[in-house]
Amino acid sequence: MYVRVYMGVGVSIAQAIRELLKEMGQDVPPRHVIQRLSERGITGVTSQQVSNQKARLRKARLRAIGDDPPLSVIKKLKALVDEFGSIDAVRHALDGLEELQRKHSE
Repeated sequence: MYVRVYMGVGVSIAQAIRELLKEMGQDVPPRHVIQRLSERGITGVTSQQVSNQKARLRKARLRAIGDDPPLSVIKKLKALVDEFGSIDAVRHALDGLEELQRKHSE
């Protein structure tokens, strides 16, 4: 395991990537993560390392939702993706909904 000093504390590259992905969001391209890490003094990170950590966070998020969503839920999600045209479009719409809910609750 490689360790770099980040903000005065030794952290693994993987942990630094995960923390930055949580800060920047899952949809950020690996090159942006690598650039931000290099600005913070963590160098030598590859796009594959970033992609691996993105997949790890995605799996963790799915486990939090539940191991096997019911088929009826999957069919509804597929219909929603078909209506919006892509999974990314659905995610974007959900982000907008989340922002509206956050503003409404303030």
